[in-house]
Amino acid sequence: MNFENCLPWQKSALTEWQRHADRLGHAYLWVAAPDFGLKVIVQAWLEGFLCQSSMHRPCGVCASCHWLQADTHPDVFWLRPETNSRVIKIDSIRDLCNFSEKTSALGGYRFIIIEAAECLNAFAANALLKTLEEPGEKTVLILLTHQPAQLTATIRSRCQHWIIAPVGRKQGVDWLQQVTAVSLQQASRALALAHNSPLKAKAWLESGWLDVVERFWRHLTELMLKVIDPVSLAILYKEHCTTPVLAEHMLQWVEDLWHLGVLNEQALPGLLHHEELLAEYQRIIVAGLDLERLWRLWQRLLQTPLELAGNVQPLLWYENLFIDFSGVCVVRRMGSGSMVMGR
Repeated sequence: MNFENCLPWQKSALTEWQRHADRLGHAYLWVAAPDFGLKVIVQAWLEGFLCQSSMHRPCGVCASCHWLQADTHPDVFWLRPETNSRVIKIDSIRDLCNFSEKTSALGGYRFIIIEAAECLNAFAANALLKTLEEPGEKTVLILLTHQPAQLTATIRSRCQHWIIAPVGRKQGVDWLQQVTAVSLQQASRALALAHNSPLKAKAWLESGWLDVVERFWRHLTELMLKVIDPVSLAILYKEHCTTPVLAEHMLQWVEDLWHLGVLNEQALPGLLHHEELLAEYQRIIVAGLDLERLWRLWQRLLQTPLELAGNVQPLLWYENLFIDFSGVCVVRRMGSGSMVMGR
């Protein structure tokens, strides 16, 4: 194994995989959270496994080590989605099948690595099945994904599954403080906003995106309390309205408000995405929270990636989303049939 380029959580996963890899099967499905670094783990393991001078640690000087570093190893086939379409098509699977039918250049194991396996289209997935069942002598397929449900049941059933636990919160926060020199509170906040992805949190801290998100939350609060209007908010954030990223943050906040509006506070420890915003959430609830509208907003936010990938104008779409968001807080009315939560 080669730990040199691995991050702390990747080292733990690599050590665990080594125990699984004593007796190799023919097909594996590796599942981990986005940005966990599955490619780093498989690359580090291959460097140790295929090294011609050592079974566990790469020497860095043999032919196999040089080939792996240059991504030209004759016994390793990497399959990745097309850059523009982010789809793996049947032509790529044909190349994979041709590779699987050849013999090993070095007389040992051969490996086929499929990155982002959830990007296989229907034709490619069907074409892969025969190779998954009979990949050839000493040939191992490893499919990497963070969305196993997007793979067909026929592919999942033909693979041994290795599900990697997400990065521990303490481990992520400690690492962020180490590499960015931020405070404990800033590291915790960034990690929560980044869905517990330390690498994404680090990028956001370094780029200033965390400041944008915190400012966005303040403006959303003002939107719900009718201090700012939806059109003005859309214009203010128009440069960020081309991707689902703002809606992803909104989804977390909506889920927190829902939990607070429906459950007792005693049931909340560990349930909220952002416990540090509890006082601000309470301010919104006191103003009057319409749970029916909040529920509809949550359902719409779940569809954001699909809708923005379609034929829509992103700025107009976000403007309509902000209009819905502004209706979450309402003035409580006596005798109304609407479910309004206030304290």
